[in-house]
Amino acid sequence: MQNAKFVSFDSKNDTFHRNICSSTKGRIRRAVVERDLMEIPDIAQNKKLSILDMGCGDGCMSDFLLSLNPDHEVVLCDVSSDAVNLARERLGGRNCSFYVADVFNLPSEISSRRFDLVLCHAMVEWIREQRECLDVLSELLVPGGLLSLLYYNRDGLLYQSLVVGNFPYVYSGLKSRHRQKMTPPYPVDPHDMLRMCSELGYEITGETGVRVFHDYMRHKDQYEDKFADILHFELEYSRDDRFRRLGRYIHLMLRKPGQ
Repeated sequence: MQNAKFVSFDSKNDTFHRNICSSTKGRIRRAVVERDLMEIPDIAQNKKLSILDMGCGDGCMSDFLLSLNPDHEVVLCDVSSDAVNLARERLGGRNCSFYVADVFNLPSEISSRRFDLVLCHAMVEWIREQRECLDVLSELLVPGGLLSLLYYNRDGLLYQSLVVGNFPYVYSGLKSRHRQKMTPPYPVDPHDMLRMCSELGYEITGETGVRVFHDYMRHKDQYEDKFADILHFELEYSRDDRFRRLGRYIHLMLRKPGQ
């Protein structure tokens, strides 16, 4: 279902989890992002945090953070009721609350709060009004709070299209009348994202590429057989300037101004 601003994953969650979350793609994404989050001092030191997981999906990142400190106060929100139900099944009974809402129409229980950490993973590329979304997320942070922002990289999509010789798609400006259902409709130009973050006054504390070579490998049958090696090198090269911007996703760690 799609409204004026969003693509929802209602009725598509089974496909999404099979093709993305449970695949080597999803396992690499989780490993890289979890490594990045573990390097946040407050998380590494097990400080109790108020956390908003915006676009929570099945709640895997909240699950990870709560495994480190079950005292975190976690709010999970997604436009997809199916996704929220999956997250509730996964995390019900823990220190969590769940909401079905989009980022532009949040209930007062969320909009009136300010959080130490906001997670926004693989969401902005499904929204046309990306700057407006970033404005809302900034308002939800305490001064000095952190935004963990994972977005689908337009440069990675362009590179993949060139590698496979999909030149009509490149000539079209990466627009297709027959878009694949799981391909985000609004991939983000990294330069545009950095500009928007700068305009909001964020300090960039980390930038990581996610799947900087996995998706470009010639022999797809090696994904499982050589997964340990693939993950090792994905983690090693994820912050290397030569490869970072080739990631299919980019993970930014952003600190809001203030104390």
